[in-house]
Amino acid sequence: MPMSNKEEMQIVKAWWKEYGIYLLFTVIMFLIVNFGWRYWQRYNYAALESSSTLYMQMLSFLDQQKKDEFKLFGERLVKDYSRTPYASFAALLLAKEAVQAGDLKSAKEKLQFVIKKGPSKKIRDIARIRTARVLIAMEKPKDALSLLSSIDDKDYDASASEVMGDAFLALGQIKEAETAYRKAEHLSKDITSTLPLLKLKMQQF
Repeated sequence: MPMSNKEEMQIVKAWWKEYGIYLLFTVIMFLIVNFGWRYWQRYNYAALESSSTLYMQMLSFLDQQKKDEFKLFGERLVKDYSRTPYASFAALLLAKEAVQAGDLKSAKEKLQFVIKKGPSKKIRDIARIRTARVLIAMEKPKDALSLLSSIDDKDYDASASEVMGDAFLALGQIKEAETAYRKAEHLSKDITSTLPLLKLKMQQF
């Protein structure tokens, strides 16, 4: 015997009384998450677009040798767009300029930013190798060796080994330096273009 409309309504009311609040909560949470995700996507796209524009302007100032503007835009990228890859690219350029200006402390800070925020392992390893060079220049070769030990990307084995040789040499550990340089020589496919200073370093042994 089919149920009457009244009986169906009573069943619906009973079900809603028991499960309605959970259904309502689920719908609300779905709407919140969906809205949040869409907002986050729009925010990330806008940030990426803005940071790309700033980075291109930064490169333009570098080409024009406008160092103050170059630094200003680079610092803004690092500060305001740290989640984007362009912030790391900017930090690498700022670090290079800082080294050329003799400001090793600033160079180290920018490279440490890349080690922490870099968008890929390769970029982070590049920053580690460059930081190691800065540490050696700051007379901290032991710190450089410790940092280089965390590099395991085979693409950078040769470069890392060369810098290890520099660190050992700074410590006066000649045998270890020679071993590191020879490893770099073995790993490098084309020493002349890949590691241009390595041949000169090898001549002292």
